[in-house]
Amino acid sequence: MSILNLQPEVTKAERVKRLTDDILETPRETAEQLFQQWERAVRMLWSKQGDITPEDKLAAMGADAGELIAMSRALTAFLTTTCTGKRDDLVAKIEARLATIPAFTVQADGTVTIDPVTIDE
Repeated sequence: MSILNLQPEVTKAERVKRLTDDILETPRETAEQLFQQWERAVRMLWSKQGDITPEDKLAAMGADAGELIAMSRALTAFLTTTCTGKRDDLVAKIEARLATIPAFTVQADGTVTIDPVTIDE
């Protein structure tokens, strides 16, 4: 028999270990992917792109902006609750990103406006 035809013997315990490693890797990968998508969406909404401001984007979304904010808040809560004490690095990144978002108001009709900045004298 040629070494090219050798089939390594893999025990059931080894197969189970490989399978459970894959299963247990899924939540870590999912949390990372959710964070990356959340961070991308937050950056796209709240950052200025050329002459397009966050106000421009919120106005163009109309009432959909309120739904987007509600979904973002739900995902933020899920990520921070799930990751606190387990992936504090992601929680720190979420908190840092949230600190860059200006104060805003979701109106009764779902539109979102950025609150005016007041300067204390």
